[in-house]
Amino acid sequence: MSTPLDTFEILVDHEAATDGPTLRLAPNATLDDALAAVAGIFAHETRLEAIRLAVGGRSIGSTTRSYLRLLFGLGAPGAGFTTTRGIGDSDGATLPGSSTRFVVLRYLCPTDAAHPAEFRVVHDDDSPPRCVACDAAMGLAT
Repeated sequence: MSTPLDTFEILVDHEAATDGPTLRLAPNATLDDALAAVAGIFAHETRLEAIRLAVGGRSIGSTTRSYLRLLFGLGAPGAGFTTTRGIGDSDGATLPGSSTRFVVLRYLCPTDAAHPAEFRVVHDDDSPPRCVACDAAMGLAT
């Protein structure tokens, strides 16, 4: 069952640049999944300021580090990007710690690492992502 795309609208920073890496989520991804994946990417990719979001192959829009910090209190200026509060935290139903539901995978262009990266939570050997700059099949980054 697919999650309605308007569920993810809260993550979209309408002033964000539309270029850069993309996070592709499965059609059944939840808003919590998306927020955890984006927070994880920003925590690991410290120079990354914006990321495009796509759910089930459909573009949602872009979000930024500063927008999520403002909206959800994620991280602090000059500090690491960690989740301090998020969607559903006040309901008491979530456990602290890292998600065991998925791992964010980073793909890079084999011809030029400066081309935009792509992030996914599902790996498919038969359908690797294609570089938006040169159309080469992208590979998993180590």
